[in-house]
Amino acid sequence: MISKKMIEEIKKRGLDPEDLIIEVLRKTIKLDPDIIIEARLELFKKYLIDGKSMLEKDSIQLSEKLYKAAEECLKALTIYFSLTDILLKVEERGGWTVADLEKAMLRISERIGEWFRHAWALHVWDSMKENLILRMLK
Repeated sequence: MISKKMIEEIKKRGLDPEDLIIEVLRKTIKLDPDIIIEARLELFKKYLIDGKSMLEKDSIQLSEKLYKAAEECLKALTIYFSLTDILLKVEERGGWTVADLEKAMLRISERIGEWFRHAWALHVWDSMKENLILRMLK
């Protein structure tokens, strides 16, 4: 268990607690990539389930959960397809950026089809739309 204060501190620094834990364990004990993929897919499922629970309640939270699900799927596929140049930059920097996700999405879509790129673009557009609406309402 991680204390609420630690989680708050991690989030204040702009980090995702689950992502941080996965990355620290991966580096510290040299976890097998298959275990990392499995952890990412578990987070993917968690965010989908969390999003589903927001379906009728909070569209902004729903959008955020679905974005996180898509992000975890993309990270898992990046490892699965061994996109080492992207993974090395992520490791050097200590975390993922939007640019890393975009590069991974393009490379993955080359392998599995353009539908993947279109699905990612549509999802990002929906998230941007939700955030824009939220800002306008404030």
